[in-house]
Amino acid sequence: MCNFACPKRVGDITIGDFWGFERLNLSCDTTNGTSLCLINSKKAETMLPCLEEKLVLDEIDYQLAVKGNTCLRQPTSKGEKWDIYMQACKDDEISLLAEKYRKRNRKERLRWRIKLLIPITVFKFIKKLKTR
Repeated sequence: MCNFACPKRVGDITIGDFWGFERLNLSCDTTNGTSLCLINSKKAETMLPCLEEKLVLDEIDYQLAVKGNTCLRQPTSKGEKWDIYMQACKDDEISLLAEKYRKRNRKERLRWRIKLLIPITVFKFIKKLKTR
């Protein structure tokens, strides 16, 4: 069990990718992505004016943030190849493992880059067509 996947955070500030932000009506430009910044302490609250000088901040309800960011409520599950990776690390075969999966990862990265270029409304439209 992970002690950090919960609302009570040990750090003053928690920063990470804001998964699911596209479903919210945010007033800022999200072209370059959106980060989630949790203010966890009084000390962090005193730093907010400094952050507001450099960043565009929108305050949202914590439950909305948690909805798309499962790591805030439960630990990330181990991937299907986690045991293989850990054994390769123990056996000092990490370079062989990297070589084995490099080609596949290039294709996946390219696929994700293409997905990022296509607006979410297009994906919703395609999904509607598939369900007909």
